Amino acid sequence: MNSFENSNNIDDLKLLSINEARKLLKIRHEVVKKLINEGMIKVIVIGNRIKIPMISLKKFIEENSKRLNEEANEQYKLKRIDYIENQINLIIKKHTRRI
Repeated sequence: MNSFENSNNIDDLKLLSINEARKLLKIRHEVVKKLINEGMIKVIVIGNRIKIPMISLKKFIEENSKRLNEEANEQYKLKRIDYIENQINLIIKKHTRRI
């Protein structure tokens, strides 16, 4: 079963032009084309026109939002680990001076 068969929303089946997708994402036309060429946004070719199903755009946003959240969490964890390590080193230095 593909994404279209799973869709319960008629808007998911709406086909967008590259320009419409660009406006929704608030990015340049060239960036949308690059994302399409890299396979990050799936398209339908009708004649010589490229159409982007709304569900493909939603899937792209969903997948990339998760990645950004995961990256942000990972960066936070690394900063937190660095902070904790620095605090431990300060405590060790403080106590080794007394000995």
